Amino acid sequence: MKNYPQGEYSLIQISPTIDSQEFINIGIIVKSFQDNMPKIQLFDNMYKLVKRVHIENINSLEYALNILKKTVEKNNSELMYKNFTNNIKINTPVPISITEPTLEKQLEKLFYEKITLLKTFQEDNRNIVNNILDKNHIIDNLNLYITSNNLNEVIKTRKKIMTTLGAKKQIDTIAFNLKKEPIIVSDIISPATSKIDEMYAQSLFTLSNLTANTIQKKIFYIPTMDGIDNDRLEQVRHIKSHIRNLRSQGIFLNDTEDPNEFVQALAHEVQSLTA
Repeated sequence: MKNYPQGEYSLIQISPTIDSQEFINIGIIVKSFQDNMPKIQLFDNMYKLVKRVHIENINSLEYALNILKKTVEKNNSELMYKNFTNNIKINTPVPISITEPTLEKQLEKLFYEKITLLKTFQEDNRNIVNNILDKNHIIDNLNLYITSNNLNEVIKTRKKIMTTLGAKKQIDTIAFNLKKEPIIVSDIISPATSKIDEMYAQSLFTLSNLTANTIQKKIFYIPTMDGIDNDRLEQVRHIKSHIRNLRSQGIFLNDTEDPNEFVQALAHEVQSLTA
């Protein structure tokens, strides 16, 4: 079994009124024992909060949450796992294994799992529950890395390319040469999707029927993930095995856990193919 780094997390809760015995999860503090530098994420949109919860003094709560955030970010020794104010409670830390590639991603995963308040906002449903594993989330991570590493002119996400059926189909990632011609195309399949067989069949048909003769490589990115049930894992194994048998057709598999490594591999391939 993989030896994950160890750490801990604490729930941050608020009491809507000073005298109330009700507590609502509003944030997470997470820390890895490798560096002991805590990270915090808060549901701090006061406009949305008051839509769902009656708060006696919303301005005071907002001010206290800002102080808490700054205290954690400065790794202030004054931070104690107890009541931060009369209506903000920091719970005793719970041990965890850091299973995500970075502490920030571990924090985000815990935030969407534990802050049930998010589920009451329908417009935010694309960002909650298990969507830490979904395709939109993966592509958001890719875009963040592409932008921060100035790869926007080389690698683009969610662009359409013409197919033999006479219609353009959306491709998840496309790498271009200096002439702005597509040379590597990739579709992303999340192991968490409930329709993984169907998604793979559709993507394989699309990638196999692209008309651009400049395309030299077609890739399926199916990231390795924890938290997938055994039945789904068996489906993923079959799909990966099928892809590995398509190498002669120029179709390949990338199943690295970290989306950043996938983008790095794409950028390296572009350099190799355009050298």
